[in-house]
Amino acid sequence: MGGAQGSSQVTVKRNDGTEATYPTRYELKVVSFEVVDENDDGINEPGEHLIVRNIRVQNTGGMPSPKNHAIQVLIHGTHWLEPISTEPVYLPKNIQTDEIVEVPGVLRAFIMQERVARAPGVVFSARDEVQLIATMPRINRAIPEFKGSTSIEIRYPLQLSPPKYLDCVSPGDHITFTWTLKNISRRSYGINGELRRSAGTLVKDPGQLFNFIEAEAGNAHAMVDPLEVLDPNSEVDISQTFEVSGMAMPYSSGLLTLELLISEPGTDPNRFSDLGTNILHGQHTRSSIGYPMHMQISGVYSHNPHSAFLLVVNSQTPNSAIHHIIRFVRSEMHLALDIFNLSVTGSFTDPATGRNVLQNYPGKSVIIFGNKFSYFSAGTSSAFDLLDPYLACQLATLGTNFHFAGATENLDAMRTWVSMSTFPVYAYNPHPSSPESLRAETFKELAGTLHTRGALNVQMSLPVHSIPAAPGMFSCMSTPDSALESAAQSTADKLQKQFPLRRFAVSGDTSTRTPNMPGTVVIREGFAKSNHLTASLLPYTAEDPDLADYQRYLIICCLPFHTRARMFWNMAGALDAGGILSTTIYRGKELEAMKPPITVSSTEILAVSEKLCKFISLSIEYDLGREIGTYTNDAPFMDGIPVQHSIAQLPLLNKFFDMEPPTDIVRTTERTQFIVQTLGIVQGSLLPFSFKESFGGVLAVSRKSALKKQVDLRMDDFLSRRFAPDVVAFLKAESVKEAKTMKNLVKGIPGATSTKAVCLVKLATTVQMHNARFEDLADINPSSTKWTKPIADSKVIEYTGFVSKAQNREARAREVLGNMVTKIEPGAPTSPTAPPVAHFEAISPVVEGAHEIGS
Repeated sequence: MGGAQGSSQVTVKRNDGTEATYPTRYELKVVSFEVVDENDDGINEPGEHLIVRNIRVQNTGGMPSPKNHAIQVLIHGTHWLEPISTEPVYLPKNIQTDEIVEVPGVLRAFIMQERVARAPGVVFSARDEVQLIATMPRINRAIPEFKGSTSIEIRYPLQLSPPKYLDCVSPGDHITFTWTLKNISRRSYGINGELRRSAGTLVKDPGQLFNFIEAEAGNAHAMVDPLEVLDPNSEVDISQTFEVSGMAMPYSSGLLTLELLISEPGTDPNRFSDLGTNILHGQHTRSSIGYPMHMQISGVYSHNPHSAFLLVVNSQTPNSAIHHIIRFVRSEMHLALDIFNLSVTGSFTDPATGRNVLQNYPGKSVIIFGNKFSYFSAGTSSAFDLLDPYLACQLATLGTNFHFAGATENLDAMRTWVSMSTFPVYAYNPHPSSPESLRAETFKELAGTLHTRGALNVQMSLPVHSIPAAPGMFSCMSTPDSALESAAQSTADKLQKQFPLRRFAVSGDTSTRTPNMPGTVVIREGFAKSNHLTASLLPYTAEDPDLADYQRYLIICCLPFHTRARMFWNMAGALDAGGILSTTIYRGKELEAMKPPITVSSTEILAVSEKLCKFISLSIEYDLGREIGTYTNDAPFMDGIPVQHSIAQLPLLNKFFDMEPPTDIVRTTERTQFIVQTLGIVQGSLLPFSFKESFGGVLAVSRKSALKKQVDLRMDDFLSRRFAPDVVAFLKAESVKEAKTMKNLVKGIPGATSTKAVCLVKLATTVQMHNARFEDLADINPSSTKWTKPIADSKVIEYTGFVSKAQNREARAREVLGNMVTKIEPGAPTSPTAPPVAHFEAISPVVEGAHEIGS
């Protein structure tokens, strides 16, 4: 059961014996107060005092506050606020009920300095609550209802923007970096400002790789820009120019640090920051923010006509990976290597010529790092955004080998780019001037001429062939458009069957349509499937102690096939446990341009290790096994390729047996196992793997049987000119055994259809990686195909868009470089220069309205 509603009251007994009764006690509440900073610049800054003034309090209780005892008020202490406890304020005595009073005096609290250093580039800002606390007299207890708080932001009065700088610079260049200093307070700053507080920016070069142009003598590695006056809500741009030391090691890391210095707001040294101070204009200053400017010190590109490799890197390529590749190519392979840095020019443009740098390396090896890198304050980019697919296709057709490294996180962009490269888009000319382009009356005539020419005669001009489209079989029931599409599809299917190692895009052209002919079948030739285009699936990291054997293998694979084939045959009779002398492995007219320098003493004759020789053999086995497998797999029961032209369709196999062997005859079978294994791959690839192939071989109508006859003849001829008769007999007998072993191994690998699968297993065993696979990019768009008009139009749009975006990127790079880089030539005056705009000398026509990518 509930009782009656209760009540209470307060009785006060005074010292004079009187007493008074009140319905409730006094309740003091904060009505308002004002918070200002000590120097009145509108910024609550670490190291200065915060002031609370104009405190107004109301008594909302039922009795007056004490009239004989003062109530003390202070600022509540927090992580950032340390109240000055010796400077309290006191509430007026005897505040009547509902009365609002103003508290005399001000309160102060010290805004604490930062205790922990911030990460570079992190702007300091903290929020806190300013709360007041009142204490009951005598019992020293906080008055619970005395509440009132306001939120404040703690920060510095000057702000420093992130610097505009290049993350890749070259030795000898003069570089200008800029940044912006802004005053966000309501008082002017600087030594001549209202507050007479020193401030400025400090740039330091801890590694002493840069020389500041305007630095004082004896202090070329630090530069202070003192602030004279910066008005409220104003900003000033500051720049510094420095020279990159010519002694800096190429592909090393450089670092500049930028700090904003501002003097302490107070004068008590005990209250200064513990995180490091500097002296500026006689005043103690502290760093309110710092930015590291990490830079890659690039090498300076120079074309060496004798270089076997071009390595294309960028600012985000690990420097250690670059040095590993340099050491491997120059010190282990004993070959020359050029290096081009995309982050220096923002394009593939050779600054010396204004042409695409890849045009210096037709028929050579190009290794491109495909990782993303920061692109001149315009987001990120990669080589796949800058390299013209049309040019790459032309160079691949000329025998330039491409390998993409470091693209493990950019695989989709890489595959999209490769897809554009395999079938380049260019305008069809009904009257071609290129001698490689054919105009035939029938497909049979076209195929016969292409068979006779063979795959070795495809030129850089990327020929465009054509034949008239025949009317439909039931012309009365079909339209000219459908007849043309049917003829194009039929042509694409026939090309795939008769030229499995070549790649054609077939489309119809209606401009030649007549009443008796629906149009012309246009056949654009892309790069062949025997061309080398690979990507490493193992990332390169800064922590790698050296190149993995897997990466070494892929670099060796990037050498042109004819180069590796010559090296392979040079190894015969000269290979031992220590490898082979570089003067021996690089002999032959094909390798004249790659020979090491003239040897002065025997100690300068360097050896190529036996392991690298093994990689050369493995790479040849893979290429030959892949080529023969692609040529013979899915062949029709009765091959339509003339027997006498069969081997001419395989460019790598031709090169392997077609070169002039060294004049000395090998008369020993010692250390010839690598030859046996490679010949075993060739012969094993020609053995029948199915009943259809076996039956076709018995009838001598299968593609493998026709090819095997020519390969046996070519192999016998070559071996007889390189080896003594007894050695030839040994190699042939052993390679037959090896071929049977290869066939059994292929059958034991699920899904395998050629010796290519065996080669991958052998590679994994040799480099000691369970999954030593790489991406063979030549397998993208593996078949000849037909393009309908919508597809052809979409290809044009895709390529034109690519060109436009690349040109916009390069224009941005030229603008930034023109403002920030001064190239210093000996004896030349200093003046800002930008890389020249490249004009690619097109050999074949391109999409109408599109322009070649200068880089």
